[in-house]
Amino acid sequence: MYVVTGPFIVSAAGISDVSWLTPDAKGWALLTGAGVCSVIAWVGITNGYRGAPPALLAPLEYTALIGGAIAD
Repeated sequence: MYVVTGPFIVSAAGISDVSWLTPDAKGWALLTGAGVCSVIAWVGITNGYRGAPPALLAPLEYTALIGGAIAD
């Protein structure tokens, strides 16, 4: 739970523009898709650490650097 709560609080504190624009159908589809993919990823990571030693899985988390570099 802390994995989600901490970033939420930090990002909410950084919002300076409080005006809200309601997303259209495409926006809602993208938000929903991002949420579903995020949930699937976190469940997979959590279950991976339950089934294997952390020392085996931790180096695989460095692949996120590649994704971050591509997204940047």
